[in-house]
Amino acid sequence: TQFVSFISLVTFLTNINAITIIQTPLGQIKANRIVTTTGIEIIESLNIPFATPPIAALRFATPQTIKPWKSIIDGTKFGPACSQVNATLPYISEDCLTLNIWKPTGLTSNQTTLLPVLVWVFGGGLTSGSGIQYNGTKLAALGNVVIVTINYRLGALGLYASKAISNEKINHQSNGAMNSVADVIESLKFVQKYISYFGGDPTQVTVAGESSGSMNSCILAFSKQAKHLLDENPLISSMVTDSIIADVFSIASIIDCFCDSNWSLSMMAQPRNTVVSPLFNSGINFGK
Repeated sequence: TQFVSFISLVTFLTNINAITIIQTPLGQIKANRIVTTTGIEIIESLNIPFATPPIAALRFATPQTIKPWKSIIDGTKFGPACSQVNATLPYISEDCLTLNIWKPTGLTSNQTTLLPVLVWVFGGGLTSGSGIQYNGTKLAALGNVVIVTINYRLGALGLYASKAISNEKINHQSNGAMNSVADVIESLKFVQKYISYFGGDPTQVTVAGESSGSMNSCILAFSKQAKHLLDENPLISSMVTDSIIADVFSIASIIDCFCDSNWSLSMMAQPRNTVVSPLFNSGINFGK
């Protein structure tokens, strides 16, 4: 309970003291330099893409490795949450595969020791929520740890299963049913490659989540793709059950006109070109 209260506390007395530029092999990121009321300095890097935007032809595709960017990423403010219904968040988009990083530097800005990393996976029944709901400033300051919050695709955009998807070369036989989990794995691959540029130690990565975020984290323990990507994996309030798996695979038969007996590649044209909202009106109540 104490741990959750730390990371869920979004109001923490801080002062954005300056802007700094972080250099990475992918490109530059403009970040906030924050000083807490206790005098601890935090580097806050927001809205960092960890995968190619899953839009247009990449809707329902497995996450694609992020490529270097030419312009400086504005990491001084949060990006959008992933598309969802009844959203209470200010901004949602399909272009949402981003993460946020908080790194403490102590009382000075010359700390060189790499710090342990905590990756937080949000909950919301696999249909709502976002990493932007959590501010890692306080936990980073109190725990002397690098905090990472992530986004992953929700509802049908992250869980729609189709044989036609697996027939596409880009998906490497994945049928789309577990794309939300694949997004989490892709974020962890990003952490392994680049967290050292943000002051984090890739050999000390803990992944934690609550509710459906805990279910996502639970799957990592059984995934060969996640092997060597994390060291610790505490679960808070939920894990994978048979009913959840059944719900995932029933999406394909509930979304109107998205299935046919031929499972042709052209079948994917309609779900890729339709507006987002019908994709979430599937009748599935994930996580219940």
